[in-house]
Amino acid sequence: MPHTSADCYPLQLEGSLVCCFERHQPAAPRSPSVANFSRASSDSGCSHRLARRPSRNKLENMVSRMRRRSSVSVSSSRWEPFVIQLTEDYIRSVETQGFLSEAIPISSILNVSRLQTTKMQLRVDTPRGSMFFTAPSAYSREQWYYSIQYRYIMAHFNIKLKADQEKGKALLVAATIKDLVSFHRKVPIVQEDIQQLPLEIISRHLREMDFPEMCWNTILEALGSNGLDVQIPTPEICEFLSKHLPESSFAAMVDSEFGDMIMTLLKRQEDYRRSPHILKFLTTYLQILYKRRRKAGVVDLLKRLHTVSVDCPHQQVFDNVMQLVYLALGDAFNPDCELRKKLNDFLVVFQAVVDTMLDFEDWRLKTAVKLQDYPFPQGAWNDADFIAWVKTVVVRFANDSSEKVRLCLLPSRGHLGWVQRFTPSTRELRNNADIFATMVRSLRPLMDQGWRREVLESLVPQFAACCYMAEHSHSDFVEILSRMLEMNYIVDHREQELAWKALRSTVKGRNFYNEYIKRQNSTDGSSLEPFCMPPTATDDDVANALRSQPNSLQAINLTSTAVTGEVANHLIRFRHLKSISLWSTPFTDKGLRILADNLTELSSLDLSETQITDSGLDALSRLNSLEVLRLNSTQITAGGFKRLKKRLPNLVEYNVSYTAASEV
Repeated sequence: MPHTSADCYPLQLEGSLVCCFERHQPAAPRSPSVANFSRASSDSGCSHRLARRPSRNKLENMVSRMRRRSSVSVSSSRWEPFVIQLTEDYIRSVETQGFLSEAIPISSILNVSRLQTTKMQLRVDTPRGSMFFTAPSAYSREQWYYSIQYRYIMAHFNIKLKADQEKGKALLVAATIKDLVSFHRKVPIVQEDIQQLPLEIISRHLREMDFPEMCWNTILEALGSNGLDVQIPTPEICEFLSKHLPESSFAAMVDSEFGDMIMTLLKRQEDYRRSPHILKFLTTYLQILYKRRRKAGVVDLLKRLHTVSVDCPHQQVFDNVMQLVYLALGDAFNPDCELRKKLNDFLVVFQAVVDTMLDFEDWRLKTAVKLQDYPFPQGAWNDADFIAWVKTVVVRFANDSSEKVRLCLLPSRGHLGWVQRFTPSTRELRNNADIFATMVRSLRPLMDQGWRREVLESLVPQFAACCYMAEHSHSDFVEILSRMLEMNYIVDHREQELAWKALRSTVKGRNFYNEYIKRQNSTDGSSLEPFCMPPTATDDDVANALRSQPNSLQAINLTSTAVTGEVANHLIRFRHLKSISLWSTPFTDKGLRILADNLTELSSLDLSETQITDSGLDALSRLNSLEVLRLNSTQITAGGFKRLKKRLPNLVEYNVSYTAASEV
């Protein structure tokens, strides 16, 4: 079990000790082992700071007491006070005098033990003899004991590792590394470089030695040992794990041995772009986890990482997981990446990660925002499986009860929104029409909750698709178009004509139009929006539809219909008409003469792509109020149009392109 802070001691020490040297045959040395480092019970209430250096009188009194109590003959040894330093390689005195005038090399220590006769003494055996140290307190002795013993055992580990490595005994090196890691699990010393030391030793040997297959399991067991799971693996270790963990014989270790290490990596702040070894290890781990347990393994891992509290101590977890998803997707669709060979197997893992994150209510909005802003690789939009999965995610956003999640369907920060990404075009109509309708259906209620401007502005660029969907009886798009017209989001004259035409093709659209006409009449007594007909409308269809229109109608749009000159007899009932569009119809000179004789308030007339000739132009000269006239792609001549221009003093805008009069 890991040690608590109350059990931990510093590694670098300096303090006042009373020492005695016994020159005799030392006790038989014991080889360092994990058992020798077992923790003795000590007073948990002791301070962790080193004891203050006692006064000179106190030291002399302590020496006298030790002389009386010591089992060592005074004639053959003497007690002296020293200020002792413990470094990485030596035990030495600050004052280079007495029997500690020479430092004691750590590598020369044969054994370290605590004397049972007193709680404040310890013994260090060397080839020269035995050193006895008396500390000011029992806790201070524990500090010195564990710190010296750690240095002593590590020195013997290093000697053994070096000797086995020089002889090329890889199996012995691997076994020693495993023992070293087990030893570190019980070290009650708190120091970051000491906790990281086993990983550095393993990394060094992975760089310097080519371990055969028979050693892999031993090294993996050492890396998976409890105690290393809170450390950050080095590039060599990540490479070793990424290479060998996928092997079927080692894959079972993923859950039992390396889960805590993954938790540690995902809880600390890390830029995986600068740590590609960690990125590779994490992606490999997730792939193995998914292969062994499918989505259940990913779910269990994220549940361990997730917390519903806003005061989560590991806020970095969510950002790290999303960063992992981003970089993995970027690598997957990189043409030069080896992952392309197993693209589907790779993507399904991270799709499971995102799906699981969306299952957590407090992560759903953050996930939606992250995906809304993420610039997916271009290659992703050429992958049918990836697009199919993204659609399932978008549908989850659209069906979510939170309005903030649904708003993530809209564009953000210059990135295409999902409503733009999946707008149906001619080529993709079948694939995207349903999901586009689902998104708009979820966004429509938001217009009544204070988000009208955001929703309509995001759908204006998809105006053509909205018209198509409205014409195919999607009621949500009928309302969207109605709101666009009502709030003047559609300002182009041609687009307005298309919108009214789409609305008139449905029952709900016609009802909206009639209600709109009533509102206009109730405010200023005139109909400002054009009366429209579907493309197949004939003269009789127009006559029947006009019967229900008020006499105050001011605009009629018959673009792309099948009306002829006979329709003029039905139009002249509305004496206050100001705008008529007959663009792309078989309208004739006969009908034009009827209009010119009766509609004296007409200010805008579109006769583009009709059968008008100079004969009809002569009749237009009576419309002094005409300001806008479009005659492009008709059969008029330059002379006929010149005569007309002279007779229309208020004409300010005209179009005669693709006619003989285009040079006028």
